[in-house]
Amino acid sequence: MRSARLIALGIVCAAMTSPADATNVRVLLTGAAGAGQFADTQATLIATNRFAVVDIHDASTGGTTPTLALLQQYDAVMVWSNQTYASDFELGNVLADYVDQGGGVVTAVFNTSTTTTGRSLLGRWDSEQYWIIEPRSGNTSSSASLGTILEPTHPTAENVFSLSASSAFRPTTFNLGPGGRMIATWNDGRPLITVSDTRPGRVDLGMYPPSSNFSASWWQVGTDGDVIMANALEYAAGGGAPICRPDLNNDGVVDADDFFLFLQLFADGDLRADFNNDGVIDADDFFIFLNLFAQGC
Repeated sequence: MRSARLIALGIVCAAMTSPADATNVRVLLTGAAGAGQFADTQATLIATNRFAVVDIHDASTGGTTPTLALLQQYDAVMVWSNQTYASDFELGNVLADYVDQGGGVVTAVFNTSTTTTGRSLLGRWDSEQYWIIEPRSGNTSSSASLGTILEPTHPTAENVFSLSASSAFRPTTFNLGPGGRMIATWNDGRPLITVSDTRPGRVDLGMYPPSSNFSASWWQVGTDGDVIMANALEYAAGGGAPICRPDLNNDGVVDADDFFLFLQLFADGDLRADFNNDGVIDADDFFIFLNLFAQGC
């Protein structure tokens, strides 16, 4: 009976289009850059409608190093600096522990480039080479734009067509660590998007996350800085693979179990059924799920 009902629904699903798209990925932004810059990046990521949660934790000298228990409440973490960390050693150690437990970590400028003491990750992160972009290479900040996308089909490069900034903060180095892979560059060849082939769930970005909404010379809203960050976080959260959105029970297969689990969550008003992340469980979520279910993974 279930099979017959699903076949019928599959025919209907193929003809539907979703009014929005979303995932159930939970993201934490942490590091040391000031409340306003974190708030700008949080708003940018929320506006992509691709995340269930985007929270902020202050890991600067005015805050605290996040615990492993806190990090494990999230699928992926993005870390960057423009101030001094509460502890560069402790933050490096706990992020390494988080990766070891299956968490996804995206790091960005200035964490991936600064020579300033206390603003890059030390501890196990440094000594055991969890980094991808060679750290502490110094910063280049001249005008720049998107260069070459070396792997156009890679999930981190999906729908990335432009990026520009009159002050494009990026690493000076061209070097990647062991297992590092360049996905896209700035127009001067410096790293923009990099992934690790040896540590699942790791992405390093050679860009500064806050946008021109915060400072007019930073990456320009209307270009794809938001897409780059969202792609990186989804990829990291998936352990180095794209997120399979309709696989609600996370067993690697989209099947009847996921369909009936969604129906149960929808009937219960459970926010895991809120596929467009608007805080309301309604017909929009139902049609989005049906469309994604029909596509499979």
